[in-house]
Amino acid sequence: MNVRAQSRRTLFLAGILASTAGIAYGQEPTRWTWSNPLPLGNELYAVQAIDGYTAVAVGDAGTVIRTTDAGDTWVNHSIPTSRAWRSLSFVSPDIGTLVGDGGAIYRTTDGGVTWTEQASGTVDRLLGVAFVTRELGIAVGTHGVILRTADGGASWTRQPSGTRRELRAVAFADARTAIVVGLRGTILKSTDAGLTWEKLSSGTRQSLRDLSFADSRTCVVVGGDVRILSPKSIILQTSDAGSTWTQRSIEGDARLYGVSLHESGVGAAVGESGTGLRTVDGGATWTHESAAAARWLSAVSFADPDTGFAVGGSGHITRTTDGGATWTSLSAGEPTPLLDVAFSDRYVGVAAGVPGTFLRTTDGGATWTVQSAGIWAILTGISLSDANHAMAAGAWEGVILRTVDGGDSWEALRTGVPHRLLDIAALDERTWIAVGQRGVILRTTDDGASWTKVESVTLNMLYNVTFVDSRVGTAVGGGGVILRTEDGGHSWICQESGTREFLTDVFFTDSDHGFAVGHGGTILVTHDAGHTWSRQASGTSAIIHGVHFTDSSTGTVVGFEGTILVTNDGGATWTRETSWTREPLFAVHFTGKNNGVVVGGAGTILRTIR
Repeated sequence: MNVRAQSRRTLFLAGILASTAGIAYGQEPTRWTWSNPLPLGNELYAVQAIDGYTAVAVGDAGTVIRTTDAGDTWVNHSIPTSRAWRSLSFVSPDIGTLVGDGGAIYRTTDGGVTWTEQASGTVDRLLGVAFVTRELGIAVGTHGVILRTADGGASWTRQPSGTRRELRAVAFADARTAIVVGLRGTILKSTDAGLTWEKLSSGTRQSLRDLSFADSRTCVVVGGDVRILSPKSIILQTSDAGSTWTQRSIEGDARLYGVSLHESGVGAAVGESGTGLRTVDGGATWTHESAAAARWLSAVSFADPDTGFAVGGSGHITRTTDGGATWTSLSAGEPTPLLDVAFSDRYVGVAAGVPGTFLRTTDGGATWTVQSAGIWAILTGISLSDANHAMAAGAWEGVILRTVDGGDSWEALRTGVPHRLLDIAALDERTWIAVGQRGVILRTTDDGASWTKVESVTLNMLYNVTFVDSRVGTAVGGGGVILRTEDGGHSWICQESGTREFLTDVFFTDSDHGFAVGHGGTILVTHDAGHTWSRQASGTSAIIHGVHFTDSSTGTVVGFEGTILVTNDGGATWTRETSWTREPLFAVHFTGKNNGVVVGGAGTILRTIR
């Protein structure tokens, strides 16, 4: 890590790479907003195109986003919760309902800007919802649950479904006819507005995941399973409101997750690996079209014969304006994990991650340029000695990567040890310390030309190393190990941490006051240069992976399950902040007292400017 920037094992603030879509929080004030990917990085599970300009998408960690300019920008109206929203249904531009995990149901009457919770009477995961009028709606989910409302959700009543199988989606053909699909080829039909249900023969045992009506009699169902020696994907079509079903021929074996038909007969189906299929005849025939997505797509919705949106993994959003013949990505950013970041000053920084990816900023993190190490690697540590000179650890056993030209090129330095190196710290322009597996500690004083193995006092993995100045440093790792040096890394002593938990990060505000974090919600504090460490109550059992303090009182820790905790009293108490994600958060770094960044899985970058 970089002494000047004190950027220990922080992941980094990998910012905007290229922006075609923006986001602004619209429901609840929050410190944290998305910087990468854009407009956000959470999984999106459902989308509804309300008209050619307006669409709402929902997904993981309470995500609700809305566009009113055909997807050029998206406003975040997320609901503060760890639940995932699985489906939504708007019966007008203003009135909509969403459903999700734990039986959650929410309703909006202002187009999705604000949401009110409704009592569902169940804790089953709700996977599909459809309204045919403002009053009449049906929700379906796990264990064969079917809920019905005739008063706009003021009350929901469970209806007998005759099955315990997971029900994935529901759609209305008209005010009285509805169809539900689910796992193992399940198709149910109601002709009395959802009061009673009969089982229909689908002719398949594959999982059925979504359906859409073009008119009151024409419907398409999509799905698929992973099976040896049999196709994964399936498309069924009916032209008699479900009395009979015909399996349609398609090329490829990717499971299909979402389908949307317009009354004109134009429609699309989406699924694994960015699969996109197009129909212009109500689902009778299908052609493959590029959906402008590398990851899976979970849902698709058409507002008119031309305009449609599809959403999926890592917040990916695509749009078509020609009925699905071509698609344009509305998302931007780098979705690969970034595992460390270091700054040489307030403007120049480099982030490292998977697979051998570097990102460089020269404007304090506002914009980033992608660079490559030229190899596949899990880069876990990065440090800068100046704006052009950096080293990275984690490539493979005994190898350090170095650049002297601002990341335009990287060379592999072989240290001569057979162990993987996990982190590195720059003490000055020529002196570096690297740590890694089996307690290995290496030191160079000639800018990496040669490395000396320093006698270590542990065989435990050393995961992180940081220096508060050119002499005083601390390393932490497996089994609660904490090592300290006061002579620039020539010699190290083992300190008693009081825990056996794996320690993942450490930060010192000066030579005496420091914090270490790790597994099991561990937060340790020392006020005497590490002679004694005491555990603080974090209020979480999640792995804490990163820590940063801007002064002796104010600090932030981040971890798995989207955990962000802050303290304003030196760690005596910690308060949870809404992160808007359930991705693991690996590191936090503040470039100034008021500017901070959190990074995590799937390229998650959250930024705060206070």
